[in-house]
Amino acid sequence: MGSFGMSNRLAREIAQLALESHDFRIYDPAVIKELTMIVGYAHMLETDYPAFAGKIAALRKHVQAFSNLANGHGHRDLFVHSERILELLDCAPGFHTAA
Repeated sequence: MGSFGMSNRLAREIAQLALESHDFRIYDPAVIKELTMIVGYAHMLETDYPAFAGKIAALRKHVQAFSNLANGHGHRDLFVHSERILELLDCAPGFHTAA
């Protein structure tokens, strides 16, 4: 529905990350908070990309935090998956990293 260039793939990757987190029975509140933020921002981008295009950086921040937490807790699969999402976000239209 959204015009985000990789929205379908990004939405699938984020949904899969949430499912994997559930499968791994992740109960850490910090990890759950970041995952909740990721799903929320992704939903905003998917439903109304033009209005929320500026939120890509915020979504990326939460994916990075999730990645760091997953890595720190020894969840290699979740870490790798979140890194793949970061790669997608880095290629997103309108996303610019700070120099």
